[in-house]
Amino acid sequence: MVTRIFTKIPCGKFTDLKGGVSYSIAKRILLSLLFFMTGTFVHAYDFEVDGIYYTCDSNHMKATVTSGGTEYSGNVDIPSTVTYGGKIFNVTTIGEGAFRDCSRLTSVTIPNGVTKIGDLAFNSCIELKTITIPNSVTSIGGAVFGGCSSLTSITIPEGITSIESATFHSCYNLKTITIPNSVTSIGGAAFQGCSSLTSIKIPKDVNSIGQDAFLGCSSLTSVTIPDGITYLEQRVFGGCSSLTSITIPDGVTSIGPGAFKSCTSLTSVIIPNSVNCIEFDAFKNCTSLASITIPNSVNRIMPYAFWDCTSLTSVTIPYGVTAIEGGVFYGCTSLTSVTIPNSVTEFWSNAFYGCTSLTSITIPNSVTSIGGGAFYGCTSLKSVTIPNSVTKIGDNAFSNCPELKSVYISTGVTNAGCSNIGSAFNDVKDWNKFILDDSVEIKDMIFWDSDTYKMIDTLYLGAKCNSMETKAFSVRPVILIIGQNFEDKNNNLLIREDSLQVIYSKIMEPEAIEEFSFYTYADVPLYVPIGTKSLYESVEGWKQFSLIIEMDMSQLTQKNVWAGYITNSPTSIDDVLENTNAEPDTYYSIDGKRLSTLQNGINIVKMTDGTYKKFFVKE
Repeated sequence: MVTRIFTKIPCGKFTDLKGGVSYSIAKRILLSLLFFMTGTFVHAYDFEVDGIYYTCDSNHMKATVTSGGTEYSGNVDIPSTVTYGGKIFNVTTIGEGAFRDCSRLTSVTIPNGVTKIGDLAFNSCIELKTITIPNSVTSIGGAVFGGCSSLTSITIPEGITSIESATFHSCYNLKTITIPNSVTSIGGAAFQGCSSLTSIKIPKDVNSIGQDAFLGCSSLTSVTIPDGITYLEQRVFGGCSSLTSITIPDGVTSIGPGAFKSCTSLTSVIIPNSVNCIEFDAFKNCTSLASITIPNSVNRIMPYAFWDCTSLTSVTIPYGVTAIEGGVFYGCTSLTSVTIPNSVTEFWSNAFYGCTSLTSITIPNSVTSIGGGAFYGCTSLKSVTIPNSVTKIGDNAFSNCPELKSVYISTGVTNAGCSNIGSAFNDVKDWNKFILDDSVEIKDMIFWDSDTYKMIDTLYLGAKCNSMETKAFSVRPVILIIGQNFEDKNNNLLIREDSLQVIYSKIMEPEAIEEFSFYTYADVPLYVPIGTKSLYESVEGWKQFSLIIEMDMSQLTQKNVWAGYITNSPTSIDDVLENTNAEPDTYYSIDGKRLSTLQNGINIVKMTDGTYKKFFVKE
C-alpha cells in the first residue's frame, strides 16, 4: 500500500510528491467515481412494456427508463410515451445505469421529450454502435458512454452545457464528435482513452477542462484551447502522441502536472506571457519537442517538467526563475545550449542528469548550491567554472562526465564535504586542469577511485584537506601547484608520483610533510617563493628535494593557471607579462648546462631581449 502525501504548492494545486509523481485532489474524487462505476446497480421497476422497463411518477405522469430483469440487446427504440394501467406517461428520463453492461445492445433511439440521461446510463455497452440523442436532452450524466468501445460517432445536442467526468472514457473507436456551442465545461477524463479521435472542436465559451480530459487520445493531431481557459489541468492532453502542435492561449497562468506528458509528436510550443508556472512533468517524455519559448513571466519550472525531451536542443531560462529544480532537464540528450539567468540560486538534484550533448555550462554568480547528480552523465561536458557564490556541491554532481577535463572551484566553497563537494567528480578519469581555490575546504571524497588515481596535467591545490575523514583525494598530477593556504595535517591527500614532473609550492612557512618517494626527491624540481629556500631546506619532507629553486610566485595565480599559462606544451610561466616581441635565443638545463633544444622538464631560456624565462616541457 502506498501512502500519498498531499501538499499545497505555489502554483495553486494540491500535489502528491510521493516518488516524484503528482496527483490532484480531483484525482481522488475521480477514483471514487470509478469505484462507484464498478459497483452493481440494483433497480426496482414499476412496469414493463414491449421489453423496456420503467419507473413512473404518477403525480406528473412521467416515466423513467430503467433496467429490469432481462438485459437489453439489439436495437432499442424508446417511445416518447408509454401506457400503463390505462394511463399515458411521458418518457422524460433515461435512469442511472439503465443500459449499463448490456453487452449485446447495438443501437438506441431516444425520443424527443427526454430531457435527462443519468450517470452510467450506457456505460460498458461494448457493442453499441449508434445512438440518437434528441435536442430536448439538456443533461447528460457522468460516465454515460464510458467503455462503449464500438461507438464511432456521436452528436451532443444543443442545450447541453457540460460534458461530465468520464462521459466518453475508453470509447476506443470514437472517431468524430460534435460538441455544441452551449457547452462551457468539459469534465475530468471526459474523453480519456478515445484513441481513435483525430480532431475535436472545443467551443469558444468553454472555460474549464478537467484533468485527464483528453489523456491517451493518441490519434488526436490538433486541438484549439479556448481563450477562457486559465489553467491547464493535470494530464489534460497527456499521451496525445499524434499531437504535433499546440497553441496555449493568453490567460493561462499555469501549465499543470503532466499536461502534455508523452505527447511524443509535439515539435514546438509557444508559451504565452500570462503563464507563471510550468508544473511537474508538464512536457515529460515529449521526445520530438525540439524548441520551446519560455516567456519572462514564468518564475517557476517544477521538477521533471522537460524530463526525457530527447530532441530539445536549446532552452533559455527566464529571469525570475530561482531554481533549476529536480530532474527538470533529465535525459535531454540533444540539449547543447542552456542560458541561465542571475536570478537562479540553486541547481536541484539531477537537474541536467544525462544531458549527453551538453558541452559547456555557465553557472551564474547567483548560484549557491549545486545538488547531487546535477550534471551526472553529461558525457560531452568539457569544462566548468564553479563561481565564488557556490557554497555546496552535492554527491556525484559531475560524476560520469568522462570528457570533463577542466574544473575551477572558486573561493565560495568554504565548507565542502560529503554533503557539499562530496563525491562530486567520481568516474571522471583524466583531467587537463583541476583548480581548488585557496579558501575551499575538502571534507570527503571530492574524487575517489580505489583502483585508479585521477590523471591530472595541472593540479592547483589551494584547498585545505584537514577535515577529510577518509583518504578520498587520489590523483596523478604532472604539474602540482600548492597554494599558500594548503594544509593536509592528516595526510589524506594521495598523490601518485610516477607522472609528477614539477612542483610549485607557494607556502611561505612550510611545515613538515609526509615524505615523497626517492625518485621524486631526486628528479622533480621544487619551486618555492623568493626568500624561503632556506626554510624548505630545514623542514622534514621538504628538505629531501635535491633541487629547490626560488622564483617569483606573483603571477602563478589560480586564474592564470586556468587561463593556460602553464600547459603541457612548451610555454612560459611568465607569459602573463606582456612582452610579445622577444624570441627564444639560448637554452639551458636547470643546472646551467647549455642545450641545443628544449628538453623534457624544466628549461631556462635566454630571450632575444636579454631576459630569462622558465619553460616546462612534457613528453
